[in-house]
Amino acid sequence: MIAEFGPESRPTGRRRGEDVGDILRAKRYFPFAALLLANFMEVLNAMFVNVSMPVVARDLHASSHITHWFYSSYALGFALTLVLTGPMADRIGHRRVFLAGAGLYVGASLSCALSGGIIAFLLSRLLQGAAFALTAPQIMGLLHILYAPQDRVRLLPALGFASASAGTFGPVVAGLLISGNFADLGWRVVFMVGAMIGATALLLGYWLLPRDTHRPEDGRDQGFLYRPMPLVIAVGAIMAMFEWLGRDTAGFHPWMMALAALPFLALWRIRRGTFSLRRPWDARSDPTALSQLATGAMLTICFSASSNSLIIIINHILQNGRGHSPYVSGAIQIPYGMGVFFSILFFGRFLLKKDGRFVIAAGAALLALAAPLIMWAGQNPHWPVWALLPILGLAGMGVGMTSGCIGPASMARTAPAHAGASAAALRLGQQIGLALGGALIMRPYFYLSQQPAAGAGPPSYLLVLLFVLATAVMLAASFPRPLFPPRA
Repeated sequence: MIAEFGPESRPTGRRRGEDVGDILRAKRYFPFAALLLANFMEVLNAMFVNVSMPVVARDLHASSHITHWFYSSYALGFALTLVLTGPMADRIGHRRVFLAGAGLYVGASLSCALSGGIIAFLLSRLLQGAAFALTAPQIMGLLHILYAPQDRVRLLPALGFASASAGTFGPVVAGLLISGNFADLGWRVVFMVGAMIGATALLLGYWLLPRDTHRPEDGRDQGFLYRPMPLVIAVGAIMAMFEWLGRDTAGFHPWMMALAALPFLALWRIRRGTFSLRRPWDARSDPTALSQLATGAMLTICFSASSNSLIIIINHILQNGRGHSPYVSGAIQIPYGMGVFFSILFFGRFLLKKDGRFVIAAGAALLALAAPLIMWAGQNPHWPVWALLPILGLAGMGVGMTSGCIGPASMARTAPAHAGASAAALRLGQQIGLALGGALIMRPYFYLSQQPAAGAGPPSYLLVLLFVLATAVMLAASFPRPLFPPRA
């Protein structure tokens, strides 16, 4: 079940007198339990924040012009930290980086709960993003190192169950905690619960994750993934330009689309092999590994920008548009989480088949079909709330078919020595997508939602969302055939 390290590369570190390889063979599912909880924690945090944000904005008197920073500050902290620490796990150990991130998340969540003003809250959200930048890449990185390709795909239903459980019941729990106003804490109790879950992940990671899974001699200066400062400068500059261009009341400027194309242009050149690297990606690995990873990173940007923006808009429509409580808003999203779970359970296993890329493309197409229906039905007062349920289920299926499969498909040919850096690259794409979605989709939506009358034709944010999803469909169709190398 576990991929062998091999006699020449087996870690030499010991844990309580035993070799790490022996521990993995004897207790092969124990590390996966810690990764499962970390995956659950990440999705649950997103669901908690999405439901509580309208209440937080009212309580902290946040203006509509900075509402998008509730999400962009998290994305900025994640992206800037990720490019600095993503390859670090390949050098100093995945377990150490995971534990550091879990500890930082506990502190950042408590800081969110204790924030007395909007600035303190946004800074705490920045720290939350930095914390997940440390822990999240280790989920896919350790999964890639410890398990063979076939087994990674077979474990997808378990990861899907964790994500879907958090996505299904997280909004309900968050709404119940906020509406119940336990100990007169209101929305603050949501972040305190998140801190408790983070502390549990910290303990499990300490006891269950293996040591010495890194191989520093293979992780030296492997090109752009190990030269983070240019990426730090680029990410920070793009975010600053987005904020400057969107400073007017409309919150949108055509030049934002040109800036949004820059990450895709760089990744496309890498995919085509025309981007000059000081050293090759890895001469011993499959030559298509970097191209496949770059395609997955572009796809991750598109899908993160669209799917995250959509779920945030849904919460805003239900709570601010239709006046539902956070609890009702969370309960309405149950079909969405169920759709995510069942699509990963039934479609994720098709990745090993020759045309597995069709699953990812079909998922993006389903979301493109469901997104305008959700927005139209949610904003139409003549449509009952129950009519949203099947459409949300359809959207959840699309999200599960795509987001649940991007990671294994993108890293199918990546060498284990670069698992941490590769997983970090995908996570960086995810946060760049979240920032792009905040600037190009959420910001125009929040502005138009306050206007007394809407103009003729579809709104700009919906057109951008559909364009991004159409790009995701084309990228998914460009994955190589088969997704996994023949030896898998």
